[in-house]
Amino acid sequence: ISDSARLGRCVLVNYHASLGHDATAGDFAVLSPYATLGGAAHVEKEVFLGLHASVGPGIWVGSRSKVSANSCVLSATPPESLVYGVPGRIMPRIEIGGVK
Repeated sequence: ISDSARLGRCVLVNYHASLGHDATAGDFAVLSPYATLGGAAHVEKEVFLGLHASVGPGIWVGSRSKVSANSCVLSATPPESLVYGVPGRIMPRIEIGGVK
């Protein structure tokens, strides 16, 4: 964890996860083992980063988003997104019986 990184309340930083210079993890964020936030990257509250997931330098990830294992986020993502793949793609929302 860089000395200029900022952590919100109750952030879980797992084994070998890293936060680059000026990176920010919002309240209740989870960084799984080997997850990486590049320099000045920002994940908002309640974001989950899976195993080996990475967020590129200066990229914002919206609140309550999930980044799947081995995925790489290279562009800003809106809140409540599910991101997967390299480069990261946002999974389309599915609605079943009026429930998202």
